[in-house]
Amino acid sequence: MVRELCRFVILGHSERRTYFGETDDIVNKKAQAALQYGLSPIVCIGERLEQYEAGQTEDLIRFQVQQSLAHFPAHAVQEVVVAYEPIWAIGTGKAATADGAGKVISLIRRLFEERYGPAAATTLRILYGGSVTSANISEFIAYPDIDGALVGGASITHDFVEIVQKVIETMQR
Repeated sequence: MVRELCRFVILGHSERRTYFGETDDIVNKKAQAALQYGLSPIVCIGERLEQYEAGQTEDLIRFQVQQSLAHFPAHAVQEVVVAYEPIWAIGTGKAATADGAGKVISLIRRLFEERYGPAAATTLRILYGGSVTSANISEFIAYPDIDGALVGGASITHDFVEIVQKVIETMQR
């Protein structure tokens, strides 16, 4: 039924992981099922504030990529989208920088390349999803490895139109 209504399905969102105990293994199984039924999974990964402050970001991202994105058939990898969503930057007043998020996203691309090869890493779409606003979207979109944004709360406000306009402007440059 879902396939008739949409093409993408968000999996592993921080709220699902936090409130419903979704693990990387569960996210992986859901992503496998989504692919099996013709849906493109948007797999969310990211660290909590205490992990970020303890300098555990790289290790955590590496683990999440290995577990959440394991066992995809080679032909289906091009349908996967990854969203880096630093949980510590969502609704907390703390903001990631484009450079900081970009470095994590570059790591995700390298890890994907190690697992699935350079062609898959090049075509992998990686989104940034940590409190995107019209004030910060341009700097994130301009970063080379960031392919787009996963817009949360701002998608139901007047700011969303401005976000879309700024993305279009940035892409036209």
